[in-house]
Amino acid sequence: MVFTSGCNFNCLYCHNQLLKNKTSAEITEKMIYDFFIKRRNTVDALTITGGEPSLYGEELLDFIHRFRNMFPDKQVKVDTNGSDTDFLKNLKETADFIAMDFKSTNYGLFSEISDEIIKKSLSILSDFKNHEVRITVYPYYIPENDFEKISEIISMSGIKNVSVQQYRPVDNIKPYSINILNNFKNILENKNLSVIIK
Repeated sequence: MVFTSGCNFNCLYCHNQLLKNKTSAEITEKMIYDFFIKRRNTVDALTITGGEPSLYGEELLDFIHRFRNMFPDKQVKVDTNGSDTDFLKNLKETADFIAMDFKSTNYGLFSEISDEIIKKSLSILSDFKNHEVRITVYPYYIPENDFEKISEIISMSGIKNVSVQQYRPVDNIKPYSINILNNFKNILENKNLSVIIK
């Protein structure tokens, strides 16, 4: 797993606060290649996460192409917040698995990205054979009375796989109980979505 620095969201519950701002790279491309060469028989995939990988656009896409040329038997997974629809479209040619966060019905709480861009990204994501929408159930961003609306947004986009993730406290907002998470799971499953709780 490699982490890119910099993010265009400012989520209150972020557990990678140090990656919110762009910093100089600590790991070179050669170091990644050397890692996979030494572990060719034990590591089968590269995950690129952040921060927000899409901020590196063409630079990152070119790296993925080079990586795949060097290691055609390895898979590539990319995590994204869905803020760049062009980046997602271009990943269709390079990535094996895409995971996208769905954070709220109101993205204005933590970003300048419109809700419509997120809906468009969800539709693009649904074209990937291997995809997952991850919902960190932070009560301030995901109130219970939004569960139905969220399930509608996701199901209408054509998404099939959803991960409901428990919010790990970083402030004084109490996480939902497992019963509430299961209720959310049931609402999503009623839209014919495949759902797991993490």
